[in-house]
Amino acid sequence: MADSITFVLQPDAEFASLGGLARSIEAIRRLIRHVDYAATRRKAGRSWQVLRIQSTAPTLTLKPPPGEDDAIQIIADGLKLVAETGTNIPPAFFSEDALMDLSHMSRLFKGRDRIQRVAVSITTEADSTPLSAPIATIRQDIPQKVAPIMRGGYSESGFLEGTLEAVNLHAPPSFTIWERVSGLPVRCSFPKRQDWKMRIRELLETPVLVTGQVSYFGNGVPRSMTQIEDVRGITPDPALPKADFGTIPDLTGELGTIEYLRAIRGG
Repeated sequence: MADSITFVLQPDAEFASLGGLARSIEAIRRLIRHVDYAATRRKAGRSWQVLRIQSTAPTLTLKPPPGEDDAIQIIADGLKLVAETGTNIPPAFFSEDALMDLSHMSRLFKGRDRIQRVAVSITTEADSTPLSAPIATIRQDIPQKVAPIMRGGYSESGFLEGTLEAVNLHAPPSFTIWERVSGLPVRCSFPKRQDWKMRIRELLETPVLVTGQVSYFGNGVPRSMTQIEDVRGITPDPALPKADFGTIPDLTGELGTIEYLRAIRGG
């Protein structure tokens, strides 16, 4: 099992600038935060540890909190799928926010403090140093690699059910629900009005039913909600059968979407 993940920042000049290093670390932090949140549902508390910082080609080696080593492989596999293999389906646990973070890493390759690329490798339990060959390399063309995933899918009026968490009152205001069927976080934008803010605060940490415009990835998994018409608290009935997204013949074959997700996650 992977023990840590390493990001090597290749500078555009002989030495990396402080500004370029700071921007790179923040971009990596944001990406890891969103994927780790989707994979572990941990909002705050224990942080990833910095195991090693190297100065020649700035190298950052990170380790997740105890018991969350699976997140390393999830991040590495997702970066490989997007940056190297190419896909129009989001990697497991890569939410819309995580994919936007990855696309925005193109900013690291522009301006005076730019870098050339970010090479990603992992360290296994049996090896004390990062693997010599990077699993994935993030370059200036990363927005073009992410674009097919973001362009795919569809949008329709509907509703989602899940537990309301992570309210963000900055513009545009939004909250996150842990969607009941997929088990993944979905960001929902709501009107910037005081009555809506009060309602969302009252429903925090409770099961809700949200009605509005639902955007889906190409595999039928919900990615975000806009034009929200209503959000109300509900009491789930454990006796009711679980809903399903149905099948997408060109993608999932005979499998329902949830079975398809489990298959590609290896579970």
